[in-house]
Amino acid sequence: MSPSQLESSKSLCAAFADPSVDPEYLLSHFSSDATAHEHGPQTDTMPFLGRTIPVKIYMPLLQKYVKFSDMSFFDYTSDPGTSRLSVKGKATFTWTATHKSWDEVFTYVLGFDQDSKVKTYEVWADPLSLYAAAKGMKLE
Repeated sequence: MSPSQLESSKSLCAAFADPSVDPEYLLSHFSSDATAHEHGPQTDTMPFLGRTIPVKIYMPLLQKYVKFSDMSFFDYTSDPGTSRLSVKGKATFTWTATHKSWDEVFTYVLGFDQDSKVKTYEVWADPLSLYAAAKGMKLE
């Protein structure tokens, strides 16, 4: 992991954690052909889940369905053999249609292009809590 890739990761995470950040600024951390994959089952209710899609499509979908607060990041870990970095985060998420919220710890796995822009963005999170919130179920 190069120092510029670590810095790129920290800058991206800081942008995610700031709910007032301009969406275009957030997208500027990604390569033009970056993809996102949020791991979990594919459903029509959560169209950003379980698919590899361009980041430019993923981000507006995520913002349409999910809001967050109190997001922070920690434990940046690199894999020098693959030029990938993982970082843990935590936040309170809310499904916008039902207003159901849950607290979660999640992991991003980031891959980079030659300019240290994020090219692959994977999210490992709790799809059951996401599903329960989307269905308006009580979360405990």
